[in-house]
Amino acid sequence: MPQRFPFFFSPFLILLFACASAPQNTPPLPSPTALKNTEKEYALNEATALQRANSLENVRYELEFKFVEDLLDFSGQAKINFSLKLKPETLALDFRGSKVSSLTINGNPALAPLSDNQIPLPVDQLKIGENEVIVEYQSSYTVFGGGLHRFSDPEDQRVYLHSDFEPFSANKVFPCFDQPDLKATFDLKVEAPKEWLIASAAPEKKIKAVAPQPVKGGEEELPETRIWEFQKTAPISTYLFSIVAGPYMVWNSTAGDIPLRLYSRRSLSRYVEPSEWFRITKAGLKFYQKFFGITYPFKKLDLVIAPDFVGFSAMENVAAITFAERFAPRTTMVRQARRERAGVILHEVAHQWFGDLVTPRWWNDLWLNESFATYMGTLALAEATEFTEAWHGLYGVKQGTYLEDEEATTHPISAHVQSTSDVAVLFDHITYVKGAAAIKQLSFFIGVEKFKQGVQAYLKDHALKNAELKDFIEALEKSSGMPLQEWARLWLSTSGVNHLEAQTDCMDGKITHWSIKQTDLKTPPTLRPQRVLISLFGLHPKTNKPQLLQKTEVSIIGPEAELPELTGKTCPAFTLINEQDQDYAQINWNDISILFIREHAAQFDDPFVRKMLYQTLWSEVLTSRLSVLEYLKTAELILNHEKEEELIQPILGTLVQSLDYLTNDESDILRTDAAEKIEHTLRSLLRHAKPGGDLQKIYWDTFVDIARSSETLDELAESIEQGRSFTGFALDIDRKWKVIQQICTYDPAMCEPLREDLLKKDTSHAGLLHAISAEVSQPLLEIKEQWFNELISPSMTRKMEEYNAAMSGFFKRDQDSFKKHFQDRYFRLLPKISQSKSTEFVTLFAKLMAPTTCDEKSIDRLEAFINSSPELSPAALQSLKKTRQDRQRCLSIRKTAMAQANKTPN
Repeated sequence: MPQRFPFFFSPFLILLFACASAPQNTPPLPSPTALKNTEKEYALNEATALQRANSLENVRYELEFKFVEDLLDFSGQAKINFSLKLKPETLALDFRGSKVSSLTINGNPALAPLSDNQIPLPVDQLKIGENEVIVEYQSSYTVFGGGLHRFSDPEDQRVYLHSDFEPFSANKVFPCFDQPDLKATFDLKVEAPKEWLIASAAPEKKIKAVAPQPVKGGEEELPETRIWEFQKTAPISTYLFSIVAGPYMVWNSTAGDIPLRLYSRRSLSRYVEPSEWFRITKAGLKFYQKFFGITYPFKKLDLVIAPDFVGFSAMENVAAITFAERFAPRTTMVRQARRERAGVILHEVAHQWFGDLVTPRWWNDLWLNESFATYMGTLALAEATEFTEAWHGLYGVKQGTYLEDEEATTHPISAHVQSTSDVAVLFDHITYVKGAAAIKQLSFFIGVEKFKQGVQAYLKDHALKNAELKDFIEALEKSSGMPLQEWARLWLSTSGVNHLEAQTDCMDGKITHWSIKQTDLKTPPTLRPQRVLISLFGLHPKTNKPQLLQKTEVSIIGPEAELPELTGKTCPAFTLINEQDQDYAQINWNDISILFIREHAAQFDDPFVRKMLYQTLWSEVLTSRLSVLEYLKTAELILNHEKEEELIQPILGTLVQSLDYLTNDESDILRTDAAEKIEHTLRSLLRHAKPGGDLQKIYWDTFVDIARSSETLDELAESIEQGRSFTGFALDIDRKWKVIQQICTYDPAMCEPLREDLLKKDTSHAGLLHAISAEVSQPLLEIKEQWFNELISPSMTRKMEEYNAAMSGFFKRDQDSFKKHFQDRYFRLLPKISQSKSTEFVTLFAKLMAPTTCDEKSIDRLEAFINSSPELSPAALQSLKKTRQDRQRCLSIRKTAMAQANKTPN
């Protein structure tokens, strides 16, 4: 499935960065159409899907499309053959197009009314056995949400198309039985402008030129086109079919006998690194073919860098994976960004087996699809590429998942999905991260080789078919010889996270008793079978640095596990539970352990151990057990010692977030003082870092993020004029935009000349988005009013990326007063917006435009709104509940900081 939200490594579920255009000053882009912007979401429920699956089999689609470059809609014909096992009371094709021109059933014309986004098929015209339905129709390109996207490049006016069908949007492009367990073959024919390339789920078999045709009654000719015919696909689900069309730049390679192609917009092509994309893809294909014991199951593999890809990182279409353009940035990628891109590529390639070859029957098993690809993508990244530290990323994001798993919005990994409208709320950390952690724990629990054997059997037994969780567990039971039904119930069908705590009794420097206790905050508690690696450390008598005393594995069944073999061993100064992060569990630390971590974390030799301990300190802040002020002191010491980029970058992110927790009238003096100290630390780190190296760029980006004072903003403005940072490395175009956006947040007078000047030089789509983000971030009510009115307008015509950009820049740091200004309208209008816009738009609007601040009165109002708004869509409701939890956590962290500040003498 697609990677949505903040995903993959840093933050694991990627929420796309934004920028957009302003009503007055920023020139608008031509937009495809507003037709799909305001549609009410249509959903398929499980009962209907089950009824159709019981009635139909052997579905085949023959699809024909005609794309005209300048038109804002397209025409098509769908010939659908299927075998009817039994006659249902009703049967309909899903279709959210704009017009049905004709409907033929088994050679006879039929009435073709569009009713509730379906084409009803008269049952009396159907027969047991083979049936043929032919639909001629028109449909429109999609601006928001799934469907067929149309993008006009502002640099060269070339038009590009790409599809995005998961979970339930293939029916926006052609009539179909749009559910994952009605797998079908696809024959595709496309007529398109002669300059265009077409890609889909199978290789092309014939390309035929069509001569210009005279226009009836005139001398003009229709432009020359080409007709592309494609090979028949293997049986695949509708959401995994795809269409990519346009004058793309293409690069070719091979992985053994597998043809590989990489596509991008022509104006973006100079920033693409084809060799890197192909290298990672080849490494993944080689690794997976060996691990799965099955050769790559499709005839070719295309990688498509697609424009206007909002809300996702990528989508695992069969043999034609689409990726967001942020993975071809105009800036030099630091190592962590390259690792993130490699991880996303490997995640999606893993789906070609687990998800595409074998597909879940229904969306209940979305978690298995995504969790497994996340686990396998990380495993391949660690073992088949230079990014051997890949598991660090999963550990980092798990800390936030632990918090989410103890909130009211949590859900079991395996959740019941009643309809496709519920799928969006499951694209979260529980699905991707906890699910992947559970898969990792399961592999460790039964043994990696037994796990691999079970996966291979599962894929072979269900190839080109649908499967369910029980099939996966049964395959692992057979390979391991272990009963796993209870494991599956406890881990997958219950929510929450267990807490582990070491209990050590010592006498005369020796252990007399050692055990691990397992608890659960819920009542009644759920205690899961766990297997963890523990390490006991002492302090070297001369260096006072941590040294390993003992390492062992522990199996925990129930509330406590004892290790009698540790009796008589040297008493540890510190015990690390879950070293190497094989388990999914919160660790309860006592005050002595936290003090040890603060004093010695940077001294451990193993980078992964240091990563775990650094993250532990931040987790203590998020749970209000450690003051953020104390954390900042420790973080400064760590940054002055740590040299690993992978470990430094997350700490820098916590510095920026710390300032958000110290922002309001009461604590502003604390925030100002903290910002000055952070700025001083970053200046020192910048000057001592390797000139132009990754670390210097990372330090610079953080320095820009926290800039606030007029002196520092002036310094940043000067860096744009000189084209270099004050430490000397050249600023690329996107880093210049980043500086301008920060200046615009605080100084509109300085902002506008810089913004307009760079926009003249940077006429790209990315430049437009940056300019929008910069404009809307200004602390000017007039501009924010203009944008708010456009966001809520039912006649919106901008691209999704533009609105994403505007919303992302709307409420910047130190702009809480604007949240208060807009809160009445937000709460009044959100119910209507949530019912009339696409799930993707609603999710962004509900989250990014939420006017709730980090104070009790504002949180209470949000709580009251949630409780009194039953008409909110599932996506909006879930987003607001998470916002409430985030603000409550913020308030708790702030109170802890204020309490410490009040106790600390001046």
